[in-house]
Amino acid sequence: MDKAEFIQLLLKTKSINKEILQESKNIDDFPQAYSIMLAIDGSDFINTILNPKHFGEIDLASGDLKRHNLINTSEYKEVAIKFINDLSKQAKLKFKFENYRESSYSKDKKGQVKEIIIGIDLGTTNTLASFIEKDKAVTIPLKNGERILPSVLSINKKNNFEIGNNALRQRVSNPEETFFSIKRFIGRRSSEFNSSFTKQYPFKINLEKDKVGIYSKRLDRRFECEELSAQILLSLKNNAERFLAQTIQKCIITVPAYFDNNQRVATKRAAEIAGLEVLRLISEPTAAAFAYGIIKQNKNSVTLVMDLGGGTFDISLVRSDGEELESFSVIAHSGERDLGGDDYTNVLIESIKKSIKKEDPNIDINLSISNL
Repeated sequence: MDKAEFIQLLLKTKSINKEILQESKNIDDFPQAYSIMLAIDGSDFINTILNPKHFGEIDLASGDLKRHNLINTSEYKEVAIKFINDLSKQAKLKFKFENYRESSYSKDKKGQVKEIIIGIDLGTTNTLASFIEKDKAVTIPLKNGERILPSVLSINKKNNFEIGNNALRQRVSNPEETFFSIKRFIGRRSSEFNSSFTKQYPFKINLEKDKVGIYSKRLDRRFECEELSAQILLSLKNNAERFLAQTIQKCIITVPAYFDNNQRVATKRAAEIAGLEVLRLISEPTAAAFAYGIIKQNKNSVTLVMDLGGGTFDISLVRSDGEELESFSVIAHSGERDLGGDDYTNVLIESIKKSIKKEDPNIDINLSISNL
């Protein structure tokens, strides 16, 4: 169990009991947990944070807890303050979620729970999901309170998938089994790539078949890119269901304007594997133009949208002829599909490696160092 998981357990338990005290002795990234639990156990302030009646109580109790219960914790006071801040942040998210679930906004006129359709930005580097609340898009927080999920997955020593930040931490220690930037390959043909491009990645990109695949040595298996993207989408789906307290079955996904039919079909296939029905794929520049409310400035407009992402640099002309999403269309598009954040990173890595080699020609710069 890590610190983020421990905070969720504490919020679920709603008190510092024997189970919490026992678990606090074995937090991988939070060795001070047990001492901090002892310091705040029995305080009315921690009980208020865990069982708030009003939203504003959480911050007040947090401040009082830090002032009155951490006086004798000088050796780990800074860590304790950060923990209380993180706990309070999660408590507020939980409070807002529970109140949303009970509010009229989550129910139709008959009092039935509304079906929520989530919007997904499946990015090369990061991915996030959102839903509509009071006519505004609200990003769905992850368990750790962050809003963005790194588009990274790895296969751990137990042969299970790790998704997001847990996988990101394995890029150095487990590079051959940590897969990222899958969006660059999904739905594309092997003939579109050469060995010099694929060598930029520490994991094995399989070009033996017509479609690009990713090979896991640990599992001795070739994955289709859709299968890997599906794991990221499944993680988002599960997180959304936890936060919104209902089954999520439908979604809308944004895709680059340059995505051809194969890439769009593959994206839909990834969603299907994750148990999601894609109601619509929306072009990313169209979504950007619509989200930033160009229609408010002028119902008839032509706007230049520039998108520097993890995998590509795109420039699109978006025309609006009205107030609805259907009135937006991409009338011209250009860009470089091999000029994104990954490529900047790779150029910097090569430059650093050359500098190191210049200083010491005999140094061995292995795969793990390249992934630092």
